[in-house]
Amino acid sequence: MIIPSITKKQGIIFGLIVIVAYILPYIIYGEESYITIHDFLDSTIAHIQAILNNNAYFDWSKEIPILSGIPRLSFVATYDIKTLPFLFLSTYWAIVVNIFLVKTVAFIGLFLLLDKYILNEGKYKYLINLGISICFTFIPF
Repeated sequence: MIIPSITKKQGIIFGLIVIVAYILPYIIYGEESYITIHDFLDSTIAHIQAILNNNAYFDWSKEIPILSGIPRLSFVATYDIKTLPFLFLSTYWAIVVNIFLVKTVAFIGLFLLLDKYILNEGKYKYLINLGISICFTFIPF
């Protein structure tokens, strides 16, 4: 059996295609699809919605009417990468963008890490890096 050899660019493009294929049902079915909320979004969604509903996203002096008033400073930062999509998109689409960002950063980060420090020699290094990186990307799945 002949195993094909791939380049670094082909590996990254294929990995991104796999991530887009994973996100595609969320886009096709829209808000009718089921989303599992992992790690960082469980309570963050409720906090961000409370902040946005009280127009306190950029106002650090306001109190949010949760538990008899919590200062805005107690919540997540304004320019946090996982909270910015909630400012511009509806809750569902912000979660989908967050899923896409997390999976893309996980894939590219591990692919480049393996390429530079771990599996940086051999004929099939990018194919092995691709397989390991894709598996790492979908660990919560």
